[in-house]
Amino acid sequence: AILAASPVAARKLAWKPDELRADLATRLSADELTDVQVPYEIDDDIRAWGRSITDGIVSGQDQAEALARGILKDERLRAVYDESTTITAQEVFRTGRANCISLTNLFIGILRDMGMPAYYVDVTQATHVRKVNDLLVARGHICAGVWFGNRFILYDFADRPERTYPRYAGID
Repeated sequence: AILAASPVAARKLAWKPDELRADLATRLSADELTDVQVPYEIDDDIRAWGRSITDGIVSGQDQAEALARGILKDERLRAVYDESTTITAQEVFRTGRANCISLTNLFIGILRDMGMPAYYVDVTQATHVRKVNDLLVARGHICAGVWFGNRFILYDFADRPERTYPRYAGID
């Protein structure tokens, strides 16, 4: 399967799944488009779970914070950090196992569905590179970021998140 990434030329950073598919349809064949998986796409079960976590909360920032806590601590999800498991938001919701980018997929999918422009953010301080046979494998770290007024807040789903990141870059 192909994991969809938003197109560089458009410079849009917070695509909803239908917007991304519409854009990709202008550049991919119908066969290629059927193989596309949007990693942050959610379904009705996830949407209902997200609403149950944020029900009655008015401010967007408070909703995002409640959702971040829910992803890490809600008994119904039972998320377990697993560095080797890179999967979609829907797979995270079904299995409960995920690494930083997979948990970020779930968080971003719910927030974008709620109308908040949540972003993928590369916060890699130093890339960890190792050789596996004839391949060099690089490992980094991804968080979510959301603008609230004039504040950009990072949400880190690492097993042991850092307190601050002196450098970070949004991913389009």
